[in-house]
Amino acid sequence: MSRTPRSEVFEPAENGVYHVYNYVVRRCFLCGKDPVSGKDFSYRRKFIVERLRQLADFFAIDVMAHSILSNHFHLVVRNRPDLVKSWDDREVARRWCMICPEKRAPDLSPLPPTEARLKALLADKQGLLELRSRLSNPSWLMQQVCQYIARRCNAEDNQRGRFFGDRFSMKRLLDEAGVLACMAYVDLNPINAGLCNTLEGYAEVSIGERMRSLDDSPVDTAEWLAPLSLASETDRQPVRRADSSRSSPPAEAAPVERLGCLPMELEQYVELLQWLAVRKRPELAAKLPRSKEGERVLRGLGLDAAAFATALDHYERQFFTVVGCPASTKLEAKRRNRRWLQSPGRHALRRRDTQPAAG
Repeated sequence: MSRTPRSEVFEPAENGVYHVYNYVVRRCFLCGKDPVSGKDFSYRRKFIVERLRQLADFFAIDVMAHSILSNHFHLVVRNRPDLVKSWDDREVARRWCMICPEKRAPDLSPLPPTEARLKALLADKQGLLELRSRLSNPSWLMQQVCQYIARRCNAEDNQRGRFFGDRFSMKRLLDEAGVLACMAYVDLNPINAGLCNTLEGYAEVSIGERMRSLDDSPVDTAEWLAPLSLASETDRQPVRRADSSRSSPPAEAAPVERLGCLPMELEQYVELLQWLAVRKRPELAAKLPRSKEGERVLRGLGLDAAAFATALDHYERQFFTVVGCPASTKLEAKRRNRRWLQSPGRHALRRRDTQPAAG
């Protein structure tokens, strides 16, 4: 069966949210403890996080969630072509030079470009148009991450050839329910894999970094992880907040779709993740005390909690190239000139205050 073309999933001219992920070659444990050789490569997971941190400063791409495991990693990203439009040519050239530097410092951080290199890039107007498109394209972000990690790890192992087994996979997140489902799936990956027993107990996962901001020592994620809660969408749409005190949303509340981040505060998101984790692994109930409130968060958004959780249990088989409710999936199929898109889990993301969509 042929794959869906990447150009069909990704729309470069629009702000969109995407789930991207990739596996190492043959799905070996090249970023964890290899059960065959006994070697522990867990330290390599930090390489990926460090590389993402570095690239997030220069790409017009918001990193919303990440999870780095032993043989694969997940990212939830939002492309920002609107942000690239606000940059002049010199800023575009400078950012690209920092992504692909001519020289690096001893700690492998990029050194600023020379004036000669900037002038050479500025003289090529057609090339600058291409660089503008690259700076908000998740494919180029993934290329820079995977290429850097492959070269560094192959040099350590004195090996040549592929480090990642295939091209990365991409799903488009169509609405706020789809973004919520995907981010929860990514943040819960270590717990569901049995690698930790608490949300903050795994180093290379975004929810652990976010939860440190709940403590007395605040963490500034402004230049690294995108804010979890937005006052408005990038096109100024209002946000409908989750209200965990209600059993269901008011009937007159119209759904707002295509949000770039979650319509809830961090505390509510943590409660939701804890509830989903305990539902999957009941033995964690004592370690995740706030898990009882998570179901109310979903009801506050008008979602069926049981259906939502079940869809997450089988995320890869429920969502293929799109993640969203039936209405959003139908619109996406129309955009792609398709009669329909395979997404069995779409009905679990339908709000109860919306009318069922055909298909």
